[in-house]
Amino acid sequence: MKLEQLEQFIKVIDFGSISKAAMKMHMAQSTLSTSLKKFEEELGCQLIERDSKGVSLTPKGVEVYNQGKNICEQIEDMKKTAISDTQGEEILSVSNNYTIIGKDIFIELYKKYHKQKAKFNIQDCSSSDTIQHVFSGETEVGLLRFPLANKAVHMRNMKRLGLDYHQIAKKVICAVIGKENPFYRLNVDKIKIEHLTKFPFVGYYQEEADIVYENILPKKNRIKENITISGVDHLKEVIRQTDAFTLDVYKAQGFNSEDRKDIKYIPLDPTVYSEFGWIHKRNRKVSQIAEKYIYKITVHLKKHEKMPKEFRYEEQESDK
Repeated sequence: MKLEQLEQFIKVIDFGSISKAAMKMHMAQSTLSTSLKKFEEELGCQLIERDSKGVSLTPKGVEVYNQGKNICEQIEDMKKTAISDTQGEEILSVSNNYTIIGKDIFIELYKKYHKQKAKFNIQDCSSSDTIQHVFSGETEVGLLRFPLANKAVHMRNMKRLGLDYHQIAKKVICAVIGKENPFYRLNVDKIKIEHLTKFPFVGYYQEEADIVYENILPKKNRIKENITISGVDHLKEVIRQTDAFTLDVYKAQGFNSEDRKDIKYIPLDPTVYSEFGWIHKRNRKVSQIAEKYIYKITVHLKKHEKMPKEFRYEEQESDK
């Protein structure tokens, strides 16, 4: 039995299907299927049940998966220790579904650490992918943002996967509109959610768009347009040049002071909140560089608020 076979088996279970795992590992599906069959033959038992919906574990497969997961995590820890001890190397590895907030912080840490053999892996992705990346070990920590109405679903998933979640802040969600939207010219402090259904909704990632569309916008009388854009710059231009709107917390989507000349943020009525937080594997120590990144993100989001007690890293004067 090879370690590679064990890792492939774990990936298949983590991704829920052989086809998805093969695509993520950049290998042919037939090659992966053959490797899994040989792995089962060498162990002398069936580990996976296959059907049209994907794969599921047999009772023996559950045992092998849990033991194998621990083995792979221990090997990964040894690799990180070896890199740290022999090269003095720091690694910042983050999956993030609100990268724009962390952009300046990342640049600050890069300037400080890049001459010290530091490596940086920042992935901008959906909430589900962020959770999956941390679970699989692809990244060390994940930054999440989701409407409170959808929190319970994410919490159940994270608990099932053995991930710890730390809340950072709760922010009011606003309608973000440009000059082409008639509400731009109105002097209003809030905007009723049902009034937004007359205009196209622009979402950032299909998953995020669907969550907002289904959990915040009322189903009655809403229009059919649901635009998904994976680039913040494109999203800003659509907002500026059309009557479309997006939903976001103030400043979160990369609208800096120059951009906001043609952009308005109007809180929703009734008030809707979005929660920000971060995740990591349960019982796994977070690297110092990741702690600094999370600390600075938290300071950014919780200005004028007391910092949470769980942070082990206390920022020094030299870091400010």
